[in-house]
Amino acid sequence: MESPFGCGILEHDESCLCDVIITKPLPPLNECFRDAVEESFMGSKLCQIRGYSAPWTNSKMLDYFEDMTTFWDAFHYEQKVFTTDVDTLEEVEEIVFQQDEPAFTKWNKIRDAIQTNMDRFDASLIEIIQHLSLEPQETMNALTTNKCGDGWDYERVDKLDKLFMTEKNMAEISRQMNISIGFIKGLVKYWEKRRNRQGNLNNPARALLHELCRNTDLTCTEIIDKVKSETGHLYTKSAISKYRIRFKKSLQ
Repeated sequence: MESPFGCGILEHDESCLCDVIITKPLPPLNECFRDAVEESFMGSKLCQIRGYSAPWTNSKMLDYFEDMTTFWDAFHYEQKVFTTDVDTLEEVEEIVFQQDEPAFTKWNKIRDAIQTNMDRFDASLIEIIQHLSLEPQETMNALTTNKCGDGWDYERVDKLDKLFMTEKNMAEISRQMNISIGFIKGLVKYWEKRRNRQGNLNNPARALLHELCRNTDLTCTEIIDKVKSETGHLYTKSAISKYRIRFKKSLQ
């Protein structure tokens, strides 16, 4: 007789799996997973923070995996707490950290919040930091994974913010801030969309081109003609195609 539960045979237990056919069995576990530290999410960082090292005992391994579970849950807790359905910075909620939350999950929340709000609003970095109830040093530690050094107060962060918005030469920003060019290149992504918005304000032809590329299905030729007739600026088909490719990638 057939049963609607389990394998379908009435005499078998509901947990029976005799009807399951494995057509492509997995290789042995030791081939799937060779290193429980290096191949685990943040495994090496967890060992560094919590002091785990060889020789591994059963008790130490159990503690390690329990901590791994705790860190994984903490990392994904409210990962995306920053909604995009607000129109002003004032509507954005400040960041809330959990008690005893690890530093790297705090930094992840801070990075997400800074990137989200700088992408959407034109408020200064200082205004965003203050609205989110953060401190300048804390913010820079998060943006650089603690590689920024000390001495980041409101004045220094504000200087960096203004340089990113007015200076195109990364080497010049590096010189004026007295920090490495690698440091500057690692931060520029936070200002990218804001710099593009400012550039569009100073270039009506580019602003119209980008709007038509994003919000219409016009062909390259039609966009070229429209921009030329309204602004007098002549773009190439390549410029339109490249921008549409970049825009599509930004949505993925």
